[in-house]
Amino acid sequence: MMVAAGTFDPAGIPEIRPCLQLRRDGRRADPPRLLLRTRPPRKFRIPNVDAERIDQSLRTQTGHMKNTHIDSSCCFSIRYLIFADLEWILREDLYLFIAEGGIFLLMDMTFPQLKIHLVHYLENIFPWVQPNLYTPFWRYYWNPVPGGVLDCGAERIELTPEAVTVIPGYLVFSTRAAAPFSQYYIHFNPPDRLSMPEPRIHRIPLCGEWREGWEEFRALLPEPGAAFRRAFIAESLLLAALLRLPPGALRLAPESDPRIARARKIIEERPADPPDNAELARIAGLNRESFVRLFRHECGESPQQFSRRLRIERACRLLHYSNRSIEEIAELCGFADRYHFSRVFSRLMHSAPAVFRRLRH
Repeated sequence: MMVAAGTFDPAGIPEIRPCLQLRRDGRRADPPRLLLRTRPPRKFRIPNVDAERIDQSLRTQTGHMKNTHIDSSCCFSIRYLIFADLEWILREDLYLFIAEGGIFLLMDMTFPQLKIHLVHYLENIFPWVQPNLYTPFWRYYWNPVPGGVLDCGAERIELTPEAVTVIPGYLVFSTRAAAPFSQYYIHFNPPDRLSMPEPRIHRIPLCGEWREGWEEFRALLPEPGAAFRRAFIAESLLLAALLRLPPGALRLAPESDPRIARARKIIEERPADPPDNAELARIAGLNRESFVRLFRHECGESPQQFSRRLRIERACRLLHYSNRSIEEIAELCGFADRYHFSRVFSRLMHSAPAVFRRLRH
């Protein structure tokens, strides 16, 4: 089904900036064309593209609307479909325009991107005692062997092979094991602008192809050269599960005022040297009081609260996924010393940094 000319060069993958054009000529029965364009322009041949399936998904997701800015659920759907058929991960957002005559045009924009921190498989997990977990990242669990149990408030959830489990960040829950079990798991964060109606644990019925995907992932674990394919498999399975969440769970909050967006970007880029309100106000072109008021209106928190939250979230990742010392993490995250860092961390995460680090084991 692929009609683009040329050859596919895996080494060119980092250079790809998706600009996809799906066309359907009403005078012919040909399936839509899928072109991948790079900078500088080149063309690639990718086999096994189910273009009709992509076409149908686009129609379903957009409801035949014209000039529609697609929301994150449609972005995830397009990304998953193209990934699944091309073994390709889109790293850009997509704006969708539907013109007369059934022409679909996907233009290169900023894609709301998942951040995957860890993908792993473990066997014979026991006793799995982790009380009152509270982390900023989300979790995906699939247990091919039963035995794991989650406790969230008064709710008791058995992790059985018939469903995958998605747990939002900043939700308190505990884990334990009724018997030794095995588990595939992913730690990730959705786009920062994702608006969740009410955080809760989601159980999503397992599809047959998901089991096959994880079995392939496990088979590839001993092969060092298969890391790229394992990453593709894990992300496609995660995206497929997220698409089964209730529709309201994948809504993005509206774009913020451009002045606030500039300030947010500076905060995000400088965790080790956090800017104060006066500097951020100058960047936004406002006086300090007006800036703080507008920032709180747009983001629901003050600039310094936003900065502290991002820096603590970064500290959580460093504590969980690196072996850096707590003193070094405090410095990398813009805190005066270990004691200042520990005080702020404990207030926001309800545990000391050293206690939080032990939870990774």
